[in-house]
Amino acid sequence: MRYTILMKSYGIDFRKRVINYVEAGHSKKETCQLFGISTNTLYLWEKQLKEADFFLIKNILDNVEVFSDFIGRFVVK
Repeated sequence: MRYTILMKSYGIDFRKRVINYVEAGHSKKETCQLFGISTNTLYLWEKQLKEADFFLIKNILDNVEVFSDFIGRFVVK
């Protein structure tokens, strides 16, 4: 007998609402109960958000460095 685990997919807007609710000062337990998600799901979303922020900032800084090098070619010394 084979068992299939069904995972529910949540949209970006829903995830943002949940994260914003926690950031507004509500407890994680209260948030999970209100939105009907597990605490593991919330912790996973928070982890993914931190990782996404890190890579976004790194990408921006890398682009600033490339742009700075490009502009530096045209500056007369």
